[in-house]
Amino acid sequence: MIGDPQDNHCRLFAAAARPLEVEVQVLDYREAFADPSRLGTGSVVRFETPGRDPGMHAFLVELGSRLTERGPTQVELAKTLAQKGRIVHPDLWHLGLGHVLRTIREGAGPTPRFLASPQEITAMFDKCACHAKLAAAGLPVAASPGPITGFAELEAQMAAAGMPAVFVKLRHGSAASGIVALRTSRGRWRATSTVEMGEGEGRASALFNTRRLRTYSRPRDIAAIVDALCRFGVHVERWIPKLGIDGKSTDLRVLVVAGKPCFQVVRMSRGPITNLHLGGTRATPDILANRLREGVYEQAMASCVAVGRVFPEAFQYAVDLAFTSDGRKHCILEVNAFGDLLKGATANGMDTYAHQLSALRQQEGWDAR
Repeated sequence: MIGDPQDNHCRLFAAAARPLEVEVQVLDYREAFADPSRLGTGSVVRFETPGRDPGMHAFLVELGSRLTERGPTQVELAKTLAQKGRIVHPDLWHLGLGHVLRTIREGAGPTPRFLASPQEITAMFDKCACHAKLAAAGLPVAASPGPITGFAELEAQMAAAGMPAVFVKLRHGSAASGIVALRTSRGRWRATSTVEMGEGEGRASALFNTRRLRTYSRPRDIAAIVDALCRFGVHVERWIPKLGIDGKSTDLRVLVVAGKPCFQVVRMSRGPITNLHLGGTRATPDILANRLREGVYEQAMASCVAVGRVFPEAFQYAVDLAFTSDGRKHCILEVNAFGDLLKGATANGMDTYAHQLSALRQQEGWDAR
């Protein structure tokens, strides 16, 4: 396993392995990057999320900066990373991560089995690329007006496409980092966002993530946020009105393991952003039973399986789904390479990690050894 040894995913996966008598070794990304040959013959390699460690973030951003010959100096990067919650070059982070994953995969040789390829992980972490792949495969995704470089261009594209409401997302963001739910009506604007503005170096505005969602109504404030996000790259898509249950906006996370949807968690929120760490609440899928039209839930699960044909080398992945407010259709919001941290979720008496190890045990023939 490659990741941060202190990360929840690593600790829980290792704990799940013990009853299955599977030896789990955790390597830091930097260790595996420096010496991919440490991945032994016959091993099964699982890439974990790089985690929130500032040192790891700095390592990946610095690497991305060197690859493109742009970006902050080490001194500038140290200053920005010291500011809690600061959004620091997710574009360069993505470049650095992709290079590290590819180097590890190529340097390890053909004998280890990788549970996801570098290409698929980095594509899932690129919302524009992922959206394009899903759309090309005929899967249901929200319409996108196309790339933008700033708020003025976004405003024009929304008007041209007849989209009064959109989501603006960091192209390489995760956990709702830098997300803006934006709508306009009769010349008035309203945005709900995880972003706070702060003073940056010179005239640049610094962006910070907050767990307390902010609402903006002044066009100049919204324009400043969108313009600042566009420096890192954004993905824009139509805001799909989600199914409402008990006055709450609702969506569904589905974990697919070895081609089968195994875990489903409903997320609910009073606002448009349902992430649990931002105040969303959990429910079981049976709450959807009387709200969806016949066959819609099954169609949604079929779409989750079909995502595996778009990313055939991913042993596990998570899909975030929305159902339309009338319960007639579903839409894929995102695909997550590291979306299996579903605390308390069980299937056949196993949590997500034990379930994955059990499926691996069958695939790898560990029982026969």
